[in-house]
Amino acid sequence: MTIHHIDHSTVADNVRRAFETKDLEALVSALSPDVIIHSPVAYRPFNGSAAGRVLFTAVLDTYEDFRYVDTLQGKSSLALVFDARIGDRDIQGVQHVHLDPEGLVDQVVLMVRPLSGGQAFADVIGPKVVAGFARLAGDADSQTT
Repeated sequence: MTIHHIDHSTVADNVRRAFETKDLEALVSALSPDVIIHSPVAYRPFNGSAAGRVLFTAVLDTYEDFRYVDTLQGKSSLALVFDARIGDRDIQGVQHVHLDPEGLVDQVVLMVRPLSGGQAFADVIGPKVVAGFARLAGDADSQTT
């Protein structure tokens, strides 16, 4: 069995920079093709980098005054702590990011607080995600016909 050394600081820096500069392509390139993303407001996870693209497009379009305030590191994971605003709601959140042996993000668990911030997340980002998945399905349909 080969033990892979993952440079957490590089991954954290890349993800941080992508979110802070709203660089969707850099963010998606950090995702494993089979990434699993757990939203704070959806019961079922989002699966795959295409779903990640839809979700992160909505998030990047919605968060205002986004800034990371701390990073916690484990053996194969990171917790990126952030502050942001959605409309008139200030939120605090944590992105718990798990890395695969190649250093790609293979799981994200997003948590936000307070409850009113989570509700704002659902109210504002939810319709954008639904529209994004409708576009994704339409693109897939057009490629098969």
